[in-house]
Amino acid sequence: MPDVDRRLATQVARFIAGLRKLELKKAPSIAETLDWARGLAVLGVHELDAAHVRQTLSLVVKHEEDLRKAEGKVSALLAAATRA
Repeated sequence: MPDVDRRLATQVARFIAGLRKLELKKAPSIAETLDWARGLAVLGVHELDAAHVRQTLSLVVKHEEDLRKAEGKVSALLAAATRA
């Protein structure tokens, strides 16, 4: 995706991989992941951070129960996604 910084794309992919391990009712799809990455890029995000993840998490997590579960794991998922 040429409009998304490579570092951000890598972090988004890692974050989504972590979300998919949470046994959500509906795991984020590839399309939702791409839309999220593009949305973050439009917001000027070059690296994932907790504030932007929490503001936009509903773009990739659709069920309220899943959203609560994911919100509780944001810090751990973010740490894993942003490790170099």
